[in-house]
Amino acid sequence: PKDGQLPAVLTAAPDGTLFGATDGGGKYQMGMLFSCAADGSNYKILHNFAGGETDGMRPTSIFVGPDGAVYGGLQVQGPSGKGCIYRCSPDGSDYKFLGAVPGDSPIIESVEPDGTLCCICGKSGKPVGLILRLKPDGSDPQIVFDATKATGAVQTAIGRFTDGGDGYYYGAAGQTLFKVKKDGTGYSVLHKFVGAPTDGQYADQAPILASD
Repeated sequence: PKDGQLPAVLTAAPDGTLFGATDGGGKYQMGMLFSCAADGSNYKILHNFAGGETDGMRPTSIFVGPDGAVYGGLQVQGPSGKGCIYRCSPDGSDYKFLGAVPGDSPIIESVEPDGTLCCICGKSGKPVGLILRLKPDGSDPQIVFDATKATGAVQTAIGRFTDGGDGYYYGAAGQTLFKVKKDGTGYSVLHKFVGAPTDGQYADQAPILASD
């Protein structure tokens, strides 16, 4: 009960502080949220996940927004089977369960300057196929893209993506490098990996936006 176990997700704030969450351990054995300095010092437990449908468990992502707040995705324990989002201050105060989203295992990909949350999540237990946008308080979740319904989509999954700064998300899913507008329109395949001997085969992380 004094510490977590099974570390699951980790991210760094601009000042170098690390924020992470565990799958297990903690006061309720549902995992917990923690922070520490880059050298491991100043380790703090910020929140113990309580599970159920009012807090969640099994962290799926963690993200530090432009406002310095910590955002994260969790799975919901209960009959709904949905995922959920939370937000808290860097010191763990003001922890707020923002509620369930229309999908499972949400992964927060970006937080826009106005606080809009952008994430991907699964659909009815199937691979990640939805892009969601939510207001800063977690309300008004909107599915802006559903890969299973997209015309020309090479496969029915949307993987990790990066905000290109030009109105598009750029991402990778399996053998597909794609882009899609933030409103969910304009999906197109930029490259399909064909495998050996002339190409790679599977991309499992978002592309990195370079300075140019």
